[in-house]
Amino acid sequence: MNERIAQSDQSGKSANGKSARQKRARRSLKGRQVDPKALEEIQGLLGDAPRRADLLIEHLHRIQDRYGHL
Repeated sequence: MNERIAQSDQSGKSANGKSARQKRARRSLKGRQVDPKALEEIQGLLGDAPRRADLLIEHLHRIQDRYGHL
């Protein structure tokens, strides 16, 4: 582990030239797949509201109020 840290240069790239973000990129999605109908319902419920991290709890409250659970 320490060797990897030591091999990183100041740009954040490791010895093989890949950044941490590139290493984490996945070729396929992991976890549950989104049901297209459910996605459409949630997009309709949220409308044109901006999708920002600071509004996440508000969006979750709106979903909770509509469906009674998350």
